[in-house]
Amino acid sequence: MHTALPGHLFAEAALFAGAYQCDAIAPVAALVRAYAKRELLASLRADPAMAERFMAALAHQVHALRARLEERNIRSARQRVLHHLSLRAGDDGRTMRLTGTLVELAAEIGLTHEALYRTLAALERDGIVRRTKSAIVLRRRPAL
Repeated sequence: MHTALPGHLFAEAALFAGAYQCDAIAPVAALVRAYAKRELLASLRADPAMAERFMAALAHQVHALRARLEERNIRSARQRVLHHLSLRAGDDGRTMRLTGTLVELAAEIGLTHEALYRTLAALERDGIVRRTKSAIVLRRRPAL
């Protein structure tokens, strides 16, 4: 349902729910910081700057979720991959750093790993992307 990367929040909706059922699975060793609900809400009420930073983090998560939902509605594997690369490109607007495996990337964007491999190979063959072990680089910005 949600992949929390280093520094990301998860289960934050529990702050505003009477009962919230959620669990987490870490496939590798992980350090998780937990906050007591009462104390965290008191801190947010007492510190408007902290509350604003928290709201900004939540707004970024909503934006990312909407982009993922939009992405899942793109039928063409090629267009879905290009959309994802465009959204996840770093500061240079062209380079998406790989934070996991291609199998994990395929699952994240709702493709089989075989479909992702074929699509990336075709994009590379067409000169649209260049792949390295740690990144996928858009050689030219395709029209989406």
